[in-house]
Amino acid sequence: MPAYVWDRMVAAKQQAIDLDDRRNTPLDFSFGDFNFQILPNGAAGGKEFVLISPDIRMEFASRNRSFAVSWRATAAGLWEHGLDRLVDQVFFILEKEGFRPNQKYWRKLSRADYAFDIEAASFTNEMIPEIVHQIICPKEAKARGDFFARSGRVETLTVGSKRGLQVQIYDKGLEITEMSGKTWMTDIWMNNGYSPETDKNGKEVHKNVWRLEVRMAGNWLKSRSKKTDDGVMNMKDPDHFIANMWSLITEGLYSRRLTSRSETDSNRRRWPLHPLYALAAAACGHQTAFVPVGYHPTEKSKKLQDMLIANIAGTLRSLAVLRLRGALDEDDVFNMAEVDTAINEARATLTADREHHRKIKKARERYEFVDNAK
Repeated sequence: MPAYVWDRMVAAKQQAIDLDDRRNTPLDFSFGDFNFQILPNGAAGGKEFVLISPDIRMEFASRNRSFAVSWRATAAGLWEHGLDRLVDQVFFILEKEGFRPNQKYWRKLSRADYAFDIEAASFTNEMIPEIVHQIICPKEAKARGDFFARSGRVETLTVGSKRGLQVQIYDKGLEITEMSGKTWMTDIWMNNGYSPETDKNGKEVHKNVWRLEVRMAGNWLKSRSKKTDDGVMNMKDPDHFIANMWSLITEGLYSRRLTSRSETDSNRRRWPLHPLYALAAAACGHQTAFVPVGYHPTEKSKKLQDMLIANIAGTLRSLAVLRLRGALDEDDVFNMAEVDTAINEARATLTADREHHRKIKKARERYEFVDNAK
């Protein structure tokens, strides 16, 4: 990294810090002829600067480190542009800013994720805590199954560590319905035969779509490097990984595999592969390219508004119960007039606040970029 670029980032990061003492507000930052935002914080691993855009995230460490620049493709960027175009974009940006590659080691893949979205209503009924006992890993692997459950049903099943090999199954439909904002993804599902449900308010509800995600990183990738007639095939080299990715994904599925329980065989390692995994493994044999599908807005602003309204409603309910706790009937029904009183009191408190205008300015700055969020 040229020294003048480092100095420019230092100044911009400090300006972002000055803008918001809570360090929540990024600052517009032009870099390599592209529009980014620079964060007021660094990142793990000694990264001093973080630049984000809807398509890529770039992190910069000390100029003296061998690997000073890291970047990550966002899901939205991959959907819109495809992998090859994003790679070209990153190198164009760095060359435009005068970066020079380390001639000995200058490209290394740190992590790759690949996901399968599978509509499976019958699998929804299988996601109970006992399913963790159907996970099989190699004896030498220090991997185990963890899960997150709600109301007796497992929503996320995780096997392994992100630092090596991890496979995760989670309710992607529920995530999108509740919080993801990636409603554009359902268009891709519907093009493949999926039909969402609709609740009584006319809102789309997404059920029974399970994401099976394989995450490959660290020593797991490194240990799968191999010698060939042309030299060494290094799986941490991005080009070598792409050339071998389907076999790596398939191996990942089998070494962190979910099985179907057998009532006649007590040896779990002989249990058959679960149909969800079998579908994913079969798909690896039908190799596909990364095909961009175009830009999709994600309604980030609307999601934030809904969240704030829900917070206000919850606070008003709690306040009304607190004030009326001695007068509530057996059905816990309270008079909405108490809520109206609380709203009027809150309005008066807001306008009487001596810091009101300063806080308005801070709020405007905090949400200045929300319409660009993915």
